[in-house]
Amino acid sequence: MAYWHWLHAGPEEPPQVPDARAAKRPRLEKKETDVEDPVPLSVVFSQDVARFIVALLDTDAPKDAPLCDAVNLACEQQPDLRAFLGLLATAARLPAPPKVVTKARPKTFLPSVDRPWSLSCRRMLEVYRFAPTPLPEVLRCCADWFEKACTEFPRDALRAAMKLPPGARKQAIQSAGLTCTPSSSSSSSSSS
Repeated sequence: MAYWHWLHAGPEEPPQVPDARAAKRPRLEKKETDVEDPVPLSVVFSQDVARFIVALLDTDAPKDAPLCDAVNLACEQQPDLRAFLGLLATAARLPAPPKVVTKARPKTFLPSVDRPWSLSCRRMLEVYRFAPTPLPEVLRCCADWFEKACTEFPRDALRAAMKLPPGARKQAIQSAGLTCTPSSSSSSSSSS
């Protein structure tokens, strides 16, 4: 949700993306002329996980699949952060591609898994014949949920916005219509 807020903060304090040239991860057989590839992001949609599990329970296992099988489950499209932000901006009905700032050590909100190559979804696609939800559709669902969450869960939405750098934080809070002290979801009882 923090990136959704950051995109809504506007271009004055744009989201930060990593400078691929400053990446610490080694590449095999790298030549001086090679350009560092941006790190691909894999998105796992919880509804796809549920659909995959239900399909396993409702049908016979594929003949090629062992009884206990490890399957990567993710959207097929695995963009880098810059492209991901563009897709999220489009899903949130914002101008795309959004303005971003390249930094050697950017402020990011990514999971701890950091791999230098795309996640292989071959078994998901070929063995299980599972078609994951396309990434733009997943992000549209997420953007709609984030928008609703600003009114339904203002305390959580505010916590996400508070993670942003100061300038973007202020603009995101204002854009989302949040207040810095959201009312408690529990009502205090008073005796008459």
